[in-house]
Amino acid sequence: MKQDKKELDKLIFPDFEKNIINISSSFSKYLGVKTDKSTLKILDDELVKDYEDVIFIIFDGLGKNPIEINLEEGSFIRSHVKEYLTTTYPSTTTNATTTFMSNLYPMEHGWFAWSLYYEEIDKCLDIFTGRDSFTQKVTHKGYTNTKYKFTPYFENNPREDVSVYSIFPFFVSEGRNNKTVNASTVDELFIELEKIVKYKGKKFVYCYCDDPDKTMQTIKKFSL
Repeated sequence: MKQDKKELDKLIFPDFEKNIINISSSFSKYLGVKTDKSTLKILDDELVKDYEDVIFIIFDGLGKNPIEINLEEGSFIRSHVKEYLTTTYPSTTTNATTTFMSNLYPMEHGWFAWSLYYEEIDKCLDIFTGRDSFTQKVTHKGYTNTKYKFTPYFENNPREDVSVYSIFPFFVSEGRNNKTVNASTVDELFIELEKIVKYKGKKFVYCYCDDPDKTMQTIKKFSL
């Protein structure tokens, strides 16, 4: 499906009243975690319905343009879109997912891109893995976690009636708590998710999948 080039080229600024951070703020409020950010009403209205399972899945790169370019209007995903939100600036995977996890603005968490230059060690590091961005050798594992430390809002859960779980690829899940599960593919994510929802009691599950972004980067195409 073709999309108007003018629409694709349009400059869009973050709207922090309709932004991905407002999702995190709504979930923070749901879990009883204090937040100074605006929440998202459409999500708040659902969360008060007291579901047994609240599952949040991030599919990296699955934004408005890939959806509208590749899917017909009547397709399952497009027909279930509730609202379009803006993302962070810059709209990198690392910056956006860290905002999702931390409920912090980019200027608050500092995880701006996959690779950052650190003047004090004179190196560019892939901040999730601690690898030297040029040699790919692990030289400063956990360095960014120490320098720009944050705790995901869902790991601060004060609600005793809701168990919190998370599912991540290994490069994110390594070193997290014992309720964090590793899943490297979409299929693995849903296998692990199916196990979790069978547990008794109320649950909040935070999931991150690095596709379709990973696939789009591999095949170097915006349209799948």
